[in-house]
Amino acid sequence: MKINEVEVSGFKGISNLVIRPKQINIIVGKNNTGKTSILEAIHCTLGVDIFKMQRKYYPHVANLININKKESKVLVKLEDKNYYLLLTRPELKEILPEFKKELLNKLKSIAPKTTDKSESWKKAEKILDKILSKDELLSELENESIRIESSGKKLNLFSYTQLILKEIEPLLDYVDKEIFQERFGRGMLSSLFTIRFPHFVHNKKEENPLSIINNLALEESLILSQSKSKINKIQNYLQDRKILKNLERFDFDKLLFKQEGKEYEIPYSFMGDGFKSLVGLISRTSEENKIVLIEEPETRMHPAYMREVICQIINFSKINNMQFFVTTHSSDLLDIILTDTLEPKYAEYLSKELNVIRLDYLGGDIIAQELNMEEAKEELEELKIDLRGK
Repeated sequence: MKINEVEVSGFKGISNLVIRPKQINIIVGKNNTGKTSILEAIHCTLGVDIFKMQRKYYPHVANLININKKESKVLVKLEDKNYYLLLTRPELKEILPEFKKELLNKLKSIAPKTTDKSESWKKAEKILDKILSKDELLSELENESIRIESSGKKLNLFSYTQLILKEIEPLLDYVDKEIFQERFGRGMLSSLFTIRFPHFVHNKKEENPLSIINNLALEESLILSQSKSKINKIQNYLQDRKILKNLERFDFDKLLFKQEGKEYEIPYSFMGDGFKSLVGLISRTSEENKIVLIEEPETRMHPAYMREVICQIINFSKINNMQFFVTTHSSDLLDIILTDTLEPKYAEYLSKELNVIRLDYLGGDIIAQELNMEEAKEELEELKIDLRGK
């Protein structure tokens, strides 16, 4: 499974953009030229999860639509199938009844059991109708709501901004305050309205080829979930590549070393960030993930480990037919892939499958220049200047 083309229109700061990826795509450019937006556009389209989308962009989900556009559309063309994401701003009359129903249902979920529900909620609805007669609130609701369409399914998503939360606060008189505080804590009114079950995700029976990595180093919860086979895989890689001298055994608790017949251990927590990032890449990239999005892998990483991360990306791409999209601000990363310092087998693969996507502004719009390995070498110094923000 491979992305052949990505068309982005009206998504965040991107007005119109088309890229035709290869197996390894390095996205570079000055600050605020849309590097992260490309990853987010692909992620939102291939891995649509409304709950995650709402949590990430709350309370301004509607800002995903470019300010100069009426709608946002992303089309991701795979080898055998196309996926799309369409974001529009619905009219107030289309969303007001649904907003009212959703709000009341949320409040009812933590209502007192002893309340005379029929009479109590009639009063609550009257209060809500009065609240929803205010022009300022209605304008806020219309401006901050968004309609999401993907895979033929549609969903309206509401953002409960500070203005909206302030106006609906009187309705808390109809909920069980003890239950509310137990679930959400004091002063956490917004939590009740951001927690929402997704109405749709892509069909769970379909293959989901996507993996997005915002931080290569593994969080504690992911460390605890690692299987013995995955730990063995990490150990074999570290030993085969001679990443750590004298390594006998790898584990997320302690690493065992043997030198001149003597054994000693070092806690995993004592290892550097670069090493942990390399381990995270090996662990979080499985054979099932055919498209991998990585944001700035160089963070807190020594160039020596960055080199290993690049080699591992090439290995995964070549052996498991994985496609990578990597954003970077690192001149060191560009030097590693473009200055003939890699082993010939890696350099040969990049000569065919590397696509450097250089983003810049032209006439106020973000544009993309796609460079193969030889073209990127010729533009290396200019690319570095972009990364320095000049």
